[in-house]
Formats: sequence, C-alpha cells, structure tokens
Amino acid sequence: MIDAAKALKKENKLTASLIQKALQEDEIAFLEAGLSVQSGRSVEHVRSVISRAGMDAIVQLLVSAGIQQEMHEEFRAGFERIRLQ
Repeated sequence: MIDAAKALKKENKLTASLIQKALQEDEIAFLEAGLSVQSGRSVEHVRSVISRAGMDAIVQLLVSAGIQQEMHEEFRAGFERIRLQ
C-alpha cells in the first residue's frame, strides 16, 4: 500500500478527500499508508495513533498530513470506530 500511496502522491492525487474516503470505507491499510506518506511518519506510528492515541496526537498527525481542520472531527470519530472493531 505504501508504494501505491507514494505513486498517488507523485501524481498529486493523494488528497485529503481520498484519505477520507479510505476512512469512510474502512480501507484501513490505505488509510494508514496515505497518512504515513502525507505526514512523513512511519506506518507503525500512524497505526499507533489510529489505535490508541489521544486527540492531541491525532491532531498532530492530521495537521502534518495536510488534512484540513474541518475534517479532523470526522477522522477522530472514524479512528474511534476503528478502535471498536
């Protein structure tokens, strides 16, 4: 998935909306890869934030990935939903 996310970024197609769609469709591997590539953080770090981090770490990740502030609450709620699966 990382390679796919990197290729999309190279083509300027790895957008916040695309990552949001992965979240909405429970495409967890692509969600992790997309956030990793956009933020410059490891997939392991992203996975840790999604699975157990508090709101401060979530916001830091989303900001570093270029996710607009108005989308943060949906991502937080989506991460919470993932945690309950």
